[in-house]
Parts: sequence; C-alpha cells; structure tokens
Amino acid sequence: MKKAIEKKCEWLPLIYVGMFIVIAHLVVWMFSGNSPLSPNPYNSYVLQAEAWRDGSLDLGRGYSHLELAEYDYRYFVSFPPFPSVVYYPLVLLGIPVPEGLIALITSVLGGILCCMLLKSCSVSDTCAAVISILTVCGSNLLFVSVNAWVWFIAQNMCFTLTVASLLCAVKKRGFLCFLLWACAVGCRPFQILYLPLLCLILMKSCGSGIRLFVSKPHWFAGAAVLAAFYMWLNYARFGNIFEFGHNYLPEFTQAEKGQFNIAYMKTNLYSLIRLPMLSSSGALKMQQFDGMNMFLVSPVFIYAVCLYFADFKNNRLIKTAALITIIAELLAITAHKTMGGWQFGNRYTVDCIPAALLIAAMSCRRQHPAPALTLLTVFGVLFNLAGTVLCYLDAL
Repeated sequence: MKKAIEKKCEWLPLIYVGMFIVIAHLVVWMFSGNSPLSPNPYNSYVLQAEAWRDGSLDLGRGYSHLELAEYDYRYFVSFPPFPSVVYYPLVLLGIPVPEGLIALITSVLGGILCCMLLKSCSVSDTCAAVISILTVCGSNLLFVSVNAWVWFIAQNMCFTLTVASLLCAVKKRGFLCFLLWACAVGCRPFQILYLPLLCLILMKSCGSGIRLFVSKPHWFAGAAVLAAFYMWLNYARFGNIFEFGHNYLPEFTQAEKGQFNIAYMKTNLYSLIRLPMLSSSGALKMQQFDGMNMFLVSPVFIYAVCLYFADFKNNRLIKTAALITIIAELLAITAHKTMGGWQFGNRYTVDCIPAALLIAAMSCRRQHPAPALTLLTVFGVLFNLAGTVLCYLDAL
C-alpha cells in the first residue's frame, strides 16, 4: 500500500505541470480569440504531407501568404520536414490534421518531460514542477506553443524532442536519444549543436569514454536512417543534400549578403538584449520584429546562469558543455539575416532553453523553491501570458 501511494505521488508533479500548461493555453485562447480548433492559415506542413500522399515533392502551385522556396519553376516548403512526417499518417488515412490540438499535446508533453528530466537529476518534486512551469509557461516558448503556424509548431516540437533526447541521455538510452535528437534537427537544424552535449551525458551516465560509441554503433541506426531521409529529400528537391529550401526564399535570393553572414551578427546580438522602448505616451513599446531581450522574456536563462556559478563544482563538465551549446547556438542564429520577424519576445532563443533547463537540473539542490525561483516563475508566467495575448491581438 505504501509503495502504491509513493508511486502515485511520483506522478503528481507531472500532472500539476500538465494541468498548468493547459490552463495557461486556455487563458491565452480566451483573451486573444484563438482556439486549438481554429483554422490554420499557415499550414505548410499539412500541404507538404498532402503532396507526399499524392506522389509529389512540390506543392503544385504557389501560396502568396506562405514562405515557399521557388526552385526550377516549382514551389516547395522551405522548412525542415519533420512536422510533415508527424502529420503524414493522418493525411494518408484521410483524417483532418488537428494542428492546434497537436500543438497543445506537444507543449504538455514538453512540460512533463522537463519535469521528468529534473526528477531524474534528483531535483525535488516541488522544485521540478516549478522549474518546469518557468521553462514552458514562463518563457518565450508559450508564445510559439499556443498555435500551430508553420514557424511555431516546428519550434514547439523541437523543444519537446530536444528535452526528450536529453532525458534519454541521462537514462542511458542511446538509441532513443540520438533518434529523438535527429527528429529535433528535422524541426530546427541548429539543434545539431546539441550532439556533443548528448554524447558527453551518455559517456558520464554510462561511466565510459568515447569507446562507448564504438561498442554500441546501433545507437546511431535510427538517427542515420532519418538523416538519410532528410538528405534524400533535400537532394530530390534541390540537388543538394544539405539544402532544405530556405536559401531559395525570395528574401534570401535577393539579399546581397545571403541568408547567413557574420555581418548580421552585430545588429542581431543587440536584439538579444535590447529592452522595450518608451512610447511618447510613456507606455512600454515592445519590439515585434527581430526580437527583444531574451532574459526578460525567458528568465529561465537568468536562473540557469545563476545556478551555474552558484553550484559550479557539481557536474561542471556537463554544465559547461550546456553553456557552450547555448552560446554556440546564439552565435549561429545571430548570423542569420533575420531574427524571426513578427513575434513577441525573441523566439529563436527558444531553441537554447533545453540546454538552460539541463544546467538547472544539474545544479538545483533545494528541497523547496527558493524565493528567487518563485519570483522569476511568477514574473515569467505573467509577462509571457500578457505579452502573448497582446501580440496576437496586435496591441503591443
């Protein structure tokens, strides 16, 4: 009886986190007029899955409101393909893809996996729940998870898959770890930068060196198959195994410096830290194009950095690798011509949040949330709820 009660209690933090995420989404939908059942005008991934079903790699025609790659007089989805892989079975069966519900399920699953990762690193149940809420609802992830627009569903899935791969690495499940990581890369290509971190976690979890991967080549089998699919798809569409289409967007084909250039970094690095402006009436005016201060909109980064230095001796190697992963990804995204266009916050930085979560998981030693964590969580949730609603109402 006692074991049954203890086992039941282990699930409570996961249930609380999942319920909190659902409530946060309901609040946004209620005040912004959105709904998980609303039609999705930016449904590129569904269109791509339907084209695959019909035996075609291109969409057959252009859509003026979508970001499509124009190549060889044909129109292709210009984003990495994994979300279409998720949608394809439903499309094949003739079932309408409930994109909004899939986005909600992905977000809830992401929060639950955050909590599981924290608990796997010996974080107390209460702290694990609070940090998970800070990570999912008190960060810029909330903005991208409340609908299934083509740009946002990819980041939502990418976050959940990256956290899942980190959890599998901690639990020594190498095959799943690399497979889920490959799925995340198929949503957001710069997640490839997480590979050294995942390998390091697996080596430490298994108490082995680099020879671990020589003795377990099957761990890479699933990821290799998925990578082969990505490369075949890229080559079949664009004649280049590394080209998924973004370079053929008109905004980049017409750009003097191309899609990526270090010349973009100066302006974009400033976008990571710029604060909201004061309007002539004295009200705060938040930048909706190319991003605003990442620490303001995602205070989980503040929490992770503080914990990194406060608990520097424990798990130093993995936490340093996680910090390097964040820095490397930030440098990569700031070399991009844009920082995400219209948005609330700085959505490209959402891809770095799993590494920040890992630092917190490897550092938090308290049984109960510290006042600073509680304060950051309350601020993060309220700020992102308000900002997300106002942004979708176009009232920022």
